[in-house]
Amino acid sequence: MSMDVMGVKQEELLDEVTVGGVATYMERADNANINLFI
Repeated sequence: MSMDVMGVKQEELLDEVTVGGVATYMERADNANINLFI
């Protein structure tokens, strides 16, 4: 949804970039020592 609002398309991103949703973020943030949620 954020990408839609900003007009960014998957094809415009680098090949190495994978798009994750909230569940992916929550899983990774839970295991991290820092939180960069904005």
